[in-house]
Amino acid sequence: MTFAAHYTADLNAVPDEAARAEIRRVMDQVAEAVDSLPGSNPFWASSRDSLLMIDVAGYRVVYRLDVPREQVVVVEISPLRSAR
Repeated sequence: MTFAAHYTADLNAVPDEAARAEIRRVMDQVAEAVDSLPGSNPFWASSRDSLLMIDVAGYRVVYRLDVPREQVVVVEISPLRSAR
């Protein structure tokens, strides 16, 4: 398999170019990591119907795996709320 990051969320809505670049970099790393998992790994069963999330550069990035298309699909990018 060769997974790649795919964006259904509008990455250009992130106003900061450095944050966009970091999100791209991290999601490419996620795709690379997913690609390295053996097919027998229990991760595949648990992630099949799951939304996953990671916080990157002040944004929450929500994604899912589309195994047949070999894609890490980013479905939502939203700014993190600042701590009070």
